[in-house]
Amino acid sequence: MIGAIATIIVGVAGAFLGTHLTQRASIATAKELAKLDQRRAIKDRLWDYQRDAYSAMIATVRSMWSQSEALADAYQRGDTGGGFEAATEAFWKDWSAALTQFHAGRLIFSHPFHDRYEALIKAVIGASAGTVQCSENYHEWLGKHLGATFSDLVEIARRDIGTDLT
Repeated sequence: MIGAIATIIVGVAGAFLGTHLTQRASIATAKELAKLDQRRAIKDRLWDYQRDAYSAMIATVRSMWSQSEALADAYQRGDTGGGFEAATEAFWKDWSAALTQFHAGRLIFSHPFHDRYEALIKAVIGASAGTVQCSENYHEWLGKHLGATFSDLVEIARRDIGTDLT
């Protein structure tokens, strides 16, 4: 009789202990899964932020390139009036927007992207100030330089975030 009671007590205690350990393991597993989900959500949000920052920069550089071509066309036609002034104003407005986006995304952009855009800034400022030699008309040089920079930035962004931004 004592053996049967002992067996029942051991069985019940074992069941309670097993249930308790299983419950603790389930809670630990649930916490781990929650941490993984949180990390994944953070990673996804960061990727979205990176994609948006790169996309905005590239769209603005594309617009600057387009405006520089309009400047070169107006200059070639001898139009230094309204069309030229409108293209100049639009270019520098895009330039300002790109600088704002560049500084806002400074911690997001990769080093190669950062370095390539910074080289563009230095070249354009240098050419505008006359400290960098342009072998052709400044406006044509600007368009060619922006076109090459645009292609480089798209390629760098594609590598950085793994998506098509064009």
